[in-house]
Amino acid sequence: ASQTGVVATTHGAGRIYLRDAGALTLGAITTAGGLVDIATTAAGTLTAGGAIATSGGAVTLSSQDALAVDGGITAGAGAVGLLANQDGAGAQGFSQANATTIAGTGITVTVNTGAGTGTGAAVVSNLTDAGTLTIKTNNTANDAGGSITRTAASTLGATTAVNLTTGTGDIGAAGTEINLAASQTGVVATTHGAGRIYL
Repeated sequence: ASQTGVVATTHGAGRIYLRDAGALTLGAITTAGGLVDIATTAAGTLTAGGAIATSGGAVTLSSQDALAVDGGITAGAGAVGLLANQDGAGAQGFSQANATTIAGTGITVTVNTGAGTGTGAAVVSNLTDAGTLTIKTNNTANDAGGSITRTAASTLGATTAVNLTTGTGDIGAAGTEINLAASQTGVVATTHGAGRIYL
């Protein structure tokens, strides 16, 4: 529990599986094509403090509470699944450090759970997807969940589509609208309740 400074490296087809029953802070995580699967199983923030690079391997980071990606992720042809507030309660959410980049093929940021009442939000910087980019903070009933907003330096781009969904929260904000890549197509944005959309 509360482990810090974890650095993991594999070669060849080696994969990385890590679990922590509490807060976890990662350093650099590197594979040569193997997947990365890291999760917390109890309360505490999961912080990816170093760069994660997989040469095409899939990346999954899952936190029961907050998930902070501070060092960027490069997954190439690999899918990226980023899950925050997976206990479905409270206001913990997802955050990405300003001017960092998460790149992959099929990036999904999920805050809160379908059956939960969590109000966590997603704050994103640069997301570059060779497939479909999905960011969602809603629950199944669409009566909870936080906003989707951006850092100062932020661009969302995807080859296929960009899907943004909140429960009751806003997407973007006046003056800090969600910034999409030039000539972006396939943008779908959905809010519920009094949620507003700024793109």
